[in-house]
Amino acid sequence: MAKNKNAGHKGSYGYQKLKEREPRACIRFKCALTNTILDILRRRPGWVEVKEEGEWDFYWCDVSWLRENFDHTYMDEHVRICHFRNHYELTRKNCIVKNLKRFRKQIEREAGKLEATKCDFFPKTFEMPSEYHLFVEEFRKNPGITWIMKPVARSQGRGIFLFRKLKDVIDWRKDGIRSDDQKDETQVENYVAQCYIENPYLIGGRKFDLRVYVLVMSVSAEVHFISIAVTGLDFLAIHPQFLSPLSLSTFH
Repeated sequence: MAKNKNAGHKGSYGYQKLKEREPRACIRFKCALTNTILDILRRRPGWVEVKEEGEWDFYWCDVSWLRENFDHTYMDEHVRICHFRNHYELTRKNCIVKNLKRFRKQIEREAGKLEATKCDFFPKTFEMPSEYHLFVEEFRKNPGITWIMKPVARSQGRGIFLFRKLKDVIDWRKDGIRSDDQKDETQVENYVAQCYIENPYLIGGRKFDLRVYVLVMSVSAEVHFISIAVTGLDFLAIHPQFLSPLSLSTFH
């Protein structure tokens, strides 16, 4: 959970001077969501939900609140929220690829190319449309292989498609989004294009996901503690791997 040190917080936007915090028997929480997370927080012993402008100790905020308030809101040292600042550097597909590539170059400079090969655990990836020409160059080096296109900010398989021909990439541009201040221009949604892994690990001949939670206690360079929990199988493909993936929207 993220926190902002040496500050005091009152409500969503209020400010107050630092003062000694009296011990309390309950944890005051807010939740921006109305799904299972809110139900769980309400059932926790000793946790009390506060109203919109009430003081809180823990806030399960949404990303928009974090972006608008984290650097501007005055918070007590004990206050916790559910995101680290700039968390999208790891959660956005294009950002995590950018950081992995940067990390690989750093390892290569500091420890050599052999050590850097340990970072080759993700397929060749290009951000579209900004790296389109680099992608085309790589595409032509390996004709006939399958590629997968993924929107950088969507989840649950939405917007994903596979292709083997360059002309197929043109179609995704048709789904551009017009903003209010650019009604005469079409903004293309950012995607990543990756080499499709055609021989993955399977369970019963089907692709699968594992739900893995990583608890990072601090982003401080002096603290090196990470807890990893694997809770079990999260997703099992509807169709077997041997069927043609190009025609199956539920395959990935």
